[in-house]
Amino acid sequence: MFLFSKKALGFRDPNTNEIIYVRKGDVTEVPDWVAHDPLFKWAVAEGSISTVEQKAQVAVEKKAEEPVEAPVEEPEPVAKKTTSRTRKSAAKE
Repeated sequence: MFLFSKKALGFRDPNTNEIIYVRKGDVTEVPDWVAHDPLFKWAVAEGSISTVEQKAQVAVEKKAEEPVEAPVEEPEPVAKKTTSRTRKSAAKE
């Protein structure tokens, strides 16, 4: 599972006492047991961390809700007429 953290946090595995740290502003891969840590549940409820899958799903749902606009056809460019004066200035350059 991948987490995005707005705060630096440490999650402890109750079976092995292993601590997994996540740093502020990082997307970090963490083991699945982190989801069972009470700190994880609190941090998600507070908004300090979120799983990357949650954000991706929300983005997909928001994209699906947006109305689709018809493509705008651009007019064809108009050919610029040249005069003898513009031809002379172009030849000098």
